[in-house]
Amino acid sequence: LSQDAPAEHFAQIDLAVASGGETWHSLLEIEITGGSFLYLGRTYGGAGGDLDPGETGSLSVNLRNIGNAAITGATAHLISGSPWISFGDADGTYGPMAINAVSENTADPFEITVSSDCFLGHLATFSVALETDAGARDTIEFQAQVGTASSADPVGPDIYGYYAFDDTDTGYAYAPVYDWVEIDPTLGGSGADLGLSDFGWEQDDTATLVLPFDFVFYGETFDRISICSNGWLSMGTTSLVTYRNWSLPTAGALDGMICGFWDNLYDAGAGGVFWWHDTGENRLIVEWSRMRNDEGGSDETFQIILYDPAVHQTDTGDGVIEMMYSAVSQVDATNGYATVGLQNLDHTDGLLYTYWNQYPAAAAPLATGRALRYQAFAAVPTGRLEGEVTNASGGGTPVKDAEIVVLGGGRTFLSSAAGSYAGNVPPGTFDIVAIHPSFAPDTTRNVVIVEDATTIVDFSLVDIAGPDFNDTTVLTGTSDTGGPYTVASTVTDYTGLAGVDFYYLTSAGGGLTKLTPTDLGGGVYQAQIPGQPLDTRVRYFFTATDVLGQFTTEPAGGLENSYDFWVDDSFYYGADMETADGWTAGGAGDTAYAGIWTRVDPIGVWEGEVPVTPEDDHTPPDGVLCWVTGNAETGQQGVDDVDGGATTLLSPVFDLEGYSGLTFSYWRWYSNDTGNNPGEDEWVVQVNDGSGWTDIERTPTSERSWLQITYPLAGFASATATVQFRFVATDGGAGGSVVEAGVDDFLLYNDLTQVDEEDPLVTVTGPLPGSAYSGGLLPAVAWDSADNVGVTSTFIYYSADGGVTWPYLVADGALTSPHDPAWTGVPDSDEALIKVVCFDAVLNVDADAMDGTFTLDATTGAGGGALPPR
Repeated sequence: LSQDAPAEHFAQIDLAVASGGETWHSLLEIEITGGSFLYLGRTYGGAGGDLDPGETGSLSVNLRNIGNAAITGATAHLISGSPWISFGDADGTYGPMAINAVSENTADPFEITVSSDCFLGHLATFSVALETDAGARDTIEFQAQVGTASSADPVGPDIYGYYAFDDTDTGYAYAPVYDWVEIDPTLGGSGADLGLSDFGWEQDDTATLVLPFDFVFYGETFDRISICSNGWLSMGTTSLVTYRNWSLPTAGALDGMICGFWDNLYDAGAGGVFWWHDTGENRLIVEWSRMRNDEGGSDETFQIILYDPAVHQTDTGDGVIEMMYSAVSQVDATNGYATVGLQNLDHTDGLLYTYWNQYPAAAAPLATGRALRYQAFAAVPTGRLEGEVTNASGGGTPVKDAEIVVLGGGRTFLSSAAGSYAGNVPPGTFDIVAIHPSFAPDTTRNVVIVEDATTIVDFSLVDIAGPDFNDTTVLTGTSDTGGPYTVASTVTDYTGLAGVDFYYLTSAGGGLTKLTPTDLGGGVYQAQIPGQPLDTRVRYFFTATDVLGQFTTEPAGGLENSYDFWVDDSFYYGADMETADGWTAGGAGDTAYAGIWTRVDPIGVWEGEVPVTPEDDHTPPDGVLCWVTGNAETGQQGVDDVDGGATTLLSPVFDLEGYSGLTFSYWRWYSNDTGNNPGEDEWVVQVNDGSGWTDIERTPTSERSWLQITYPLAGFASATATVQFRFVATDGGAGGSVVEAGVDDFLLYNDLTQVDEEDPLVTVTGPLPGSAYSGGLLPAVAWDSADNVGVTSTFIYYSADGGVTWPYLVADGALTSPHDPAWTGVPDSDEALIKVVCFDAVLNVDADAMDGTFTLDATTGAGGGALPPR
């Protein structure tokens, strides 16, 4: 049992009992019993009881045992990623803790020191690694603030020396003043459209702009910037379109990044991204105007302003950066809300203003009318760490994108294409680790960093992984029977490729077909699957081997996890609204300020005995969520109904080109007759095929229950590549009307024929784990399989490395159990495993591998009879 196994987790174990020719299988569930820790608080023993710059004191952490077993004792090790925190004693101990009991390491506390140059308000992050006397491991995290800062103070600095001032820092001469200069041409501005083509999910776009003046950022001079639809710009030229925001600094962001409101944004039709050179003020203004937030549906409008450093001079020579916020909402609770801040060129430094809707004490929260100003001043003392990362398995060639982690120093660097890395590190002694997914990690211990000096640490890494696949074509359903269906993938390996193969399997028959992909250059390999008849399912995958013999598949798992698509002329889309699935709130022309569409578990509202809003979605108890207009928890009519105009719910855009006989269906709730002026407002449903919006419904009639509406699409729109639906609830009448609406369970289809989706079941029963075969004795493979329709094809794979890779297909076809595979060409091994993969007629799949290894020393394979070293 892993030491990290969580208490109260149920481990599922397959018990196979064999007697004679029969085998019985049972599923055993074993509850893991152990202690588990919950952070309750901390006690600082230094002056005043609170952490302050320049102090040394004891620190104890209060924990509760929330596991399902008593803890007899535990050891603890304290870690911090803050560059200003160091430890005189990072180890502590805890005594016995009964279930739900509380304990604090006051008898053996930690000793910490806060650097004297730590800034007031700094949030230091700590981790406590715990191990109980029984061997269980757990980790808890907490934060502690150093000193006291208020929103009247600036945020920062980072290592380089940037501070962030907001418009509430009026006690500082550098505090900005909110001064919005509109540049959106549709709103009367003088800006130019960047032409970004981000109009929805996965359409993110970035454009490069030549600057009208040189701009200095983190001491580097740039003559151009790259601007992304997702609320950020970066220094220099990039085609990256990163939409998922993270904290700063991070390896998962851009070089030289300025984040005005980094989140997944797109142009919903009314706005866009614009730029304008203000020659009078010697500055460049970039505006994201009414960009729709993909998660939450609000429109975000803000600006990043770069000042010409030759005119607006600073002590460091770096340019001043300002941000203006006309209208922003922190709505993306799924992926960290929005990120605002800066990051340097090598991802080793940055200044974070907000992430996950959390702010430093000195930061005023984002709001309409907020202004920020970033300016660099003096940096804190550091030394320089630099070196090279090379491939020991490949003759010392450079390794790109290795993470160099300064343990306890709070710094992480990324190696360049030339294998080099460099960055600033606070003075001290650290262990430095090089990490890369293709190589074994390497650690250099006790590296001394001296202020204003350079320390060189090189790493030579050993290649332990097969080739890497990226940007593989994922085919979706098609009605094209002519083909070919083109698939490509970028295949790379740091030590060198030995070969790339492509396989496909169809429900039309013909077995597993191997193709040799075409090398298009640049690591791109392309294969073409020939056309298939209608109602055919196709599965496909890549394999690759490097010059060291290391093997990988794309996708991972190979055949049983292969990509698949259907060749047919049917279309089916269903949205039960339990996830957003591309549906968004807010459309052009919306003016409602209350009762905005929201996807929630609805709260019922009644006027007497008359229902105004639904209590449940259309399909309880299986379904929970639906879209409704407002969802206040008061349960009172008129508190959160539609007020002030229209609110719009938009479907995803559907590509229906080539499909015929389409029908759409939805369930809706509408009420407008329980307040003043009943029946005056209209419920509108429309569809747009690219030629304009056409009415499906336009009615003032209330229906205070879930009502299904079903129509053929052809009566309203053509089956084009850009079909979209919208649902509009409007409060357009005299005051006092109560308008509420709901939408759930949307369908768009032309064929509801049920397709077999039930996977087969397969269990390997031979050879037995622990068995051995030598001297020409070869094992037969046995398995049990079942399917509701019938298993039509079976594949037997052999692994010589205990199941890490499965490069050897030893039998395939309409096999019956037991089967004698062709063992020629497979290496001998004392870690041999067999895996059986079964398909039914429509390529539903199941796979099972042996529960333990066996020994094959049959002198017939690639190993020449000699067992390979382990």
